[in-house]
Amino acid sequence: MRPVGLPWSYTMQAKGGFEMNNFRLSLRGFQYSGIALHSVLKIKLYAIKIILFIVLVSTESFGSDWKCLTLMTNPVDGSFIASCYDEDSIVWNGNIIRYWSKSVSFEVLAELPTNDPKTSKYIAETAIKLINSGYVPNVMKTKSIKLSIPVAIFDKFIYYTTMIEQLANLERTKAIDKSCFEINVNEQLFRLVSVIEFSSQGMPNPRTINGEWKSIHPDSQISSALELFKMIKK
Repeated sequence: MRPVGLPWSYTMQAKGGFEMNNFRLSLRGFQYSGIALHSVLKIKLYAIKIILFIVLVSTESFGSDWKCLTLMTNPVDGSFIASCYDEDSIVWNGNIIRYWSKSVSFEVLAELPTNDPKTSKYIAETAIKLINSGYVPNVMKTKSIKLSIPVAIFDKFIYYTTMIEQLANLERTKAIDKSCFEINVNEQLFRLVSVIEFSSQGMPNPRTINGEWKSIHPDSQISSALELFKMIKK
């Protein structure tokens, strides 16, 4: 993962939380690199979707703790996506790691000051309190991030990454998708165990997965997850 050259354009105002005007983020190093979700069957039984949605909501309400993993571009429309992992879902079984991740739109965060000033203020103030208490998102502690992000914007990246985590943990924030992955640490392989995409209305659309093991690309989201989880385990 090489988040090289991250030009930021933003304005911040103390009153009323924060505002981001003409916000632009160029992600040249974060590449959505090859979690192939092609040629899969869609389960379209409405009843199954409803049951699965209830299960997901119930599971998340009992202790999901979403942390930022990567920022990447959506291959469909070019928008920016924040991929987050559920810290409470990480399970080590020998050399196999299983975890859940979800993707949320980074654009939602940028648009909050206009669309929902109250929530925008809450997220900004919560992030500031956490950082002032010494909190640093785990992803910002990884060696690859420390070596890749310019010092001049590192603190800003901590701030925005913390806000992304707050946004991801809001119950009403709609996920783009949720995925369950397994990583074989020794063999440097991964597989997608389960994936659920969500409509703009929040309805789940589960997809059948063949669970094929694939090699981990050096600059992928999975390689970032592996580095992060190994660091957390130490």
